[in-house]
Order: sequence, then structure tokens, then C-alpha cells
Amino acid sequence: MSAILKIALLLPCILVTAVGDKIRLPRGPSPREGVVEVWHDMHPVWSRICHRDWDTNDAKVVCRQLGFTRAVETVAVLGADLRYPPPNGTDDSPDTHYWPQTLHCAGTEASLSDCPHGGWNIHNCSKPSESAGVFCNTGDCDFDSHSCGYHQYCKVGSCQGWGRRPPPIPPANSTAGSGQCMATNVSGSAQLVSPFLHSSTRCMEFAYFMHGNATMRLAVRLWVDSLPAEGNALWMMSGKLKDDWHVARIGIGVDKNFQVMFDGEVIDGSDGIVAIDNVTLSDSPCQARKCSDLPVPAHGYVMYDGDAAHYGCWPGYQLLQPSNRTCLGNGNWTGDATVCQGRSEDYVPLIAGVAVSVFLLAAIGGTIYKLHRRQNRHLIAASRRERAEQNEYGRECPRRLRPLEFSRDRITLGRQLGKGQYGVVYKAEAWQIAGSRTCTNVAVKQLILSSSDAYMTFHKELLLMEGLEQHPNVVSLLGCCTREEPFYLILEFVSGGSLQSLLRKSQPDEDPGGAGTELTNSELTKFAMDVARGMAYLASKKIIHRDLASRNVLVTDDRVSKVSDFGMSRRGEEYERTTEVPLPVRWMAPESLFEGKYTSRSDVWSFGVLLWEIVMFGTT
Repeated sequence: MSAILKIALLLPCILVTAVGDKIRLPRGPSPREGVVEVWHDMHPVWSRICHRDWDTNDAKVVCRQLGFTRAVETVAVLGADLRYPPPNGTDDSPDTHYWPQTLHCAGTEASLSDCPHGGWNIHNCSKPSESAGVFCNTGDCDFDSHSCGYHQYCKVGSCQGWGRRPPPIPPANSTAGSGQCMATNVSGSAQLVSPFLHSSTRCMEFAYFMHGNATMRLAVRLWVDSLPAEGNALWMMSGKLKDDWHVARIGIGVDKNFQVMFDGEVIDGSDGIVAIDNVTLSDSPCQARKCSDLPVPAHGYVMYDGDAAHYGCWPGYQLLQPSNRTCLGNGNWTGDATVCQGRSEDYVPLIAGVAVSVFLLAAIGGTIYKLHRRQNRHLIAASRRERAEQNEYGRECPRRLRPLEFSRDRITLGRQLGKGQYGVVYKAEAWQIAGSRTCTNVAVKQLILSSSDAYMTFHKELLLMEGLEQHPNVVSLLGCCTREEPFYLILEFVSGGSLQSLLRKSQPDEDPGGAGTELTNSELTKFAMDVARGMAYLASKKIIHRDLASRNVLVTDDRVSKVSDFGMSRRGEEYERTTEVPLPVRWMAPESLFEGKYTSRSDVWSFGVLLWEIVMFGTT
């Protein structure tokens, strides 16, 4: 091969080192974004880059080359001339564009000149849609040009939209330029989530504003790997504020990239406005500390607020030492370092509790059966089946409960919906349950008694529902919390309430003025059909409900009926009651009343009583 040919082949690689050492982003609303222009030493001239093969890795290199090393989110902008038009309609585009052929940055290079490509050729990017651009998102944002990657999360049934808005409410005295900010009109609660922010962040400053007659709250929470830091608020402000902007500073110390959630909520009143603006991040602490930064525990975090430090652990872990330390004037911290210890996933205590309960129940039951053997021989066989059923549950508990276990740190209990013999039912919110990426309204059944009977009832209901697949006419089990008391059963939330309540509200004489809820014959028929489908599904799974009634049927806002409350349900083709418990006498079949026998046929009898409830609008 001739020397001339070798030089010709190497020439594109030599040119690479001469191009891209100087770079700028004209037209952008801030130094962090705009159209990409590079300085071409061979001509010399500033030139655009056509966006062919332009991707996020190329954008990362541009952001790094411009000095935005804290950017944890970069956006490769295609058609940058359209997104960033020239001022006053002028055309400041260069006459010549240079197109790096087959540009493939890995995303780790220090500058574009380090990225491999086949050389720089003249290319006429005649269309605005062909220019490349970038957005280097560092988390700082004045919201004047766009939302900087901040986005809202909607809670099921209550989605209040955060968005950019101009003055007059909120006023523009916190901002320069257009005066845009992120705000929401809240009547319930609204959540705004930042893009991922850099782990080197130690202080976040932002302006906040509240307007209206309602009492409102603005809370700031930290999220790492899409999980809340124990759900605690880093900062919170509540009350009625004057129509002025205020400034908050929050100390942050984590060892991972993170997100921040701004949660606006109306506490008392009808509605109001909550806004934030001018978010800025710093690698320096909010206040100068004389003490050095504390080591971050594995599976945990450290938050700083002036001279105070607060330890926390991620969900599934717990602190072994006190969580707060203070920086003294001599440069030392009070207290000792701490560690986050994993909460045991060993179900031995759970199994032991079940085994002891089963043993005690079996022993007591055996004694009673021996005393009454001559009078009630069928009770002996029934008790044996009962003990076998309990032992079966005890053996299967570890294997079957583990996939259902859900961190209680991701649950926020709300108002009480009802109360039973062993538990209380709450409306609650669960973060990212059952595949959801947001907060979901759920119903949480909390066990309030720790007796063996209460635990066994809870345990049976949990294992019975665990074996059910999702069905449109049966309330679904979403998860459970059984690693520590109080135990939770997490169920699908059905917003319309019970069928009994809906029927009674629709009674002809309930509202003489005619303004009550009116149910048509087709709707009443649909209620019956929905319940029949749900019960047919349970029968196919060999489950006997034993407590079918309109009070245990829930109705959605779309008038879909779902069978619920499996506290008395049992698995099998036939079940004989062996214990004295309160019974729904008016819904029970004769064989259940007189002999204590339950089958799917006795559920059919209860279904007949439910049909009577439907046609009589909840009257029994």
C-alpha cells in the first residue's frame, strides 16, 4: 500500500481531532439548551450539525463538554431550529452545515472530537427540521421556557394538574422574564415530581406560593429508585399564607441520583393555588457546617439541615441507632454512626405463630369433640377436616405469602370505611402497587386483635384470596403486610360503596321530592347478573362464601358489582361449622342453620335472599 493511500485513509481520523473542540448552544432560552454549533478549524466557521444519527449519547457528550457535569437527564433535540426559532423572525443560520458521518458517541467522551465518526463533510441542511440540539437538564429551572422535566403524578380518582402558568396569580415577583412558574389549582391533592437529580446535590432552594381561603399544605419528599425515603417529608409548610412568594432551603445528602416530589394539598376548605418557582441546586450545604459530611450507611441516606443530620433507611431496612446527630462547635458530631439492617424475610416467627395457634385450637377442639362424641359424631369428622385445613395453610404460608408482601412504608392510611369483629377497613393510598407506576387508591383491612382466632381468620382470608385470579365481579387482593403488626390485607378499592347502601338510597319513599338515586330495572337486573358471575367463578374455584348478602357486594362508579368480604369463606365442596360465631341467620340455608353444613348450594340460597334485597331495594 502506498504512503499516499495510507495518509488518505487516516485523514478522516486526523480531522476528528481538529473539529468539535469549541461548541456552543445559540438561540436557547438558557445556557443549558439550544441548537448545537461547533467551530470548524479547517475553514474556520461556526456550523450546525445535521441530526441524522443524533441521539442521547451524543447529547451527553455536548453537555459534558459545556461543563454541565451535574446533568443527570439529557435530551437529544431533533429539528432544533423549529424548537428554538431565531429572535424577531431573523435567520441566523450559517450558510454551511457540516455533517459528521456515522457519528457514534458512547456518552462517556469528554468532547465531540473524541467521538468516532467517518469525517466531517459539507452537507446542506436546508430544512429547519434537520438541525441537532440538546437540553442539559441539571434540575435548576425557572420554568420560564418549559417545565424542565418536572411532571405530575395523578392519584386515582383525583388528578389535579400541575403546569406552567403566567401571572397574575401567582404574581410574577419571584421570577424574571415571562414570570412563568409551576402551579396547580388543588381541591384535594396534587403531586409534582422532578427529573432525576444528581447525587452530589447538598442543597435545594426554591420559591413557593399559596393563594386562597383554604388551609393548604406543601410537602417535599425525597424519592430514590422510585421508592420514598421512609415516606417522611424533608420539608413541610401548611396554613394560610398571604399572596407573597417565600423561599425555602432544604438540605439533602444521598449517595444516589434521586427525585423530589412536591405535594400540594388542601387541608381545610374548598380549593386554592399552590406554586413553586426558581428551583436551584448546589453541591454545597445549605448552611456552612464545621463538621465533615457523615458516611452514608448502606441501604440508607443522610439528610442535612444546617448543623443537624438525619439518618434514614430505604423501605425494607431499619436503623439500629438513633436517627439524629448534631454538629458541635469543635467540629465533631454528637452520637455514633448507624447502620441500616434488613428486616428479616424469614417467616419462621409467622409459621411458629400459626403452628401454636393450630395446636391450641386442635387441642381444645379435640377435648370438646370427645365430650360430645356420642351425641354429635359428625362434629368429629368436621373437626378433623378443620385441623387438616389449618395445617395445610401453615405449611404453605411461606411459599405463598412472599410474592404478596408489600412495604407498609409505601402505604398512607386515610379515612375509616368500616369495622368488623377482628379488623378495621381504611381507604388508603399505595405507591406503585400491582404494577402501577403511581399512587393507587386501595382498601386496607387492618387486624386489630392479636388473638389466635383473629389471626387464623385473617390468615385464612389471605390465603384464600391469594389463590384467586382477577375477575371483574370479585374484589381483588393486591398485597399484604405480615412481617410486623398490625397486619394489613390490601384490597382493590371500590368507590361506589356497598350494594345495600345504594339500594336503600334508591327506595321509592327515601326521597319524597324525587331527587334521590333512581335505579332502572335493567340496572337491578345487572346487579344480579354481576353477582351471579362472581359467585359462579368462586364456585369454580371450590370456594364457599358463606356470607353472601347485599352488604358484602361492592359497586363501582360504573355500576359494576363485585363480591367481597371473604372472612367467613372456606375452600372445599362442603364445610361443616364447628365453632360458635355470629351468623347471618336471615341469609342462611336450612341445612346451614340446623346442621352447620355449607356447600355451593347454600350459597345459592343466600343468592336468592340477595335477589329479594335487590327487588325490595335493600329491605330484608
